[in-house]
Amino acid sequence: MKNLLTCLTIGVCLSGNMNSAASNATGEAQNKVNWHKFEWHTQTNNYFHDTPNQVMVANFHVGGIPEVQTFILTLSNPFSLLYDYGYDNMVYRNPAFATRTESVQRISTMREQVLRDLEISINRQLLGEDNMRIITTEESARENRIKGELGFGLFHRNRKILLIDNQGERFASVEELPASIEQHVLFVPMKVEAGLLVIPVTIAGRETEMFFDGSSRPALVVFQNRTFRQIVSTREAPEKLMHVTMQNEFVELKGFAPEITMLFKGMPLADYNVYHSGERAPSGIRGKISQAFFRDYIMIFDYKNERFGIVKPEDLNH
Repeated sequence: MKNLLTCLTIGVCLSGNMNSAASNATGEAQNKVNWHKFEWHTQTNNYFHDTPNQVMVANFHVGGIPEVQTFILTLSNPFSLLYDYGYDNMVYRNPAFATRTESVQRISTMREQVLRDLEISINRQLLGEDNMRIITTEESARENRIKGELGFGLFHRNRKILLIDNQGERFASVEELPASIEQHVLFVPMKVEAGLLVIPVTIAGRETEMFFDGSSRPALVVFQNRTFRQIVSTREAPEKLMHVTMQNEFVELKGFAPEITMLFKGMPLADYNVYHSGERAPSGIRGKISQAFFRDYIMIFDYKNERFGIVKPEDLNH
């Protein structure tokens, strides 16, 4: 009986250990992030050759087509775009797309086509469904392998958490942020306003909401003239004409304040020139913060909980 009790006791202990091991394995699985590679692609505009723009590109599966398609992963535009030559190629190879295409009336007299409810996935991981606006591209772009752009609305509407590792050139989409990562992340509130992501930063002692520009690597912050003068009123602002892209429009910059310190939740990011625009600035733009400010970090866009965070890669064991 004593041996039997001993065996039963040992059996219970083993069962407990096995359950504990299973629980640990489940926890480790939940904490694992499946990363996908992207690469930087340099774009130039035919009108402003002096303003190269680098964007993230990666291979995705779209709408059930077995072959992967190369798309830009953009954080500057909520809409997913399909270039016209990409649409022609995809529709001819998959006639079922025709049943998902509809024309919608825009503010102007023109009409635009939209592919509705397309499943977007990468390496068998479903990112969600999204609509794609079909747009006309320049003739020179037709030789490019890039078929279109995936906007941040894909992740916003599907309540995903997007991680982008700038140094490692990789990204991931998760339903929940693993605890092993979250404990190291510095978060600020994030919102979508006028079709752009907005986050708060502190510049020259003033907290300012900035539009996040994730499609470009050059480190530029652009202000309307009045806001710029408030921030750098005691500093010299040399004249320097140049052009940048904001909200898909080219904006003329007329001056800058050198090496302004930017703080992210009290933590200094880097010292960069702060530029200001002229009268051609799009209405409502307070400023633009480039992805380059976070080039040493993993960026976390938590669309589920409306927050943006950064973490150093060396702080994670992934």
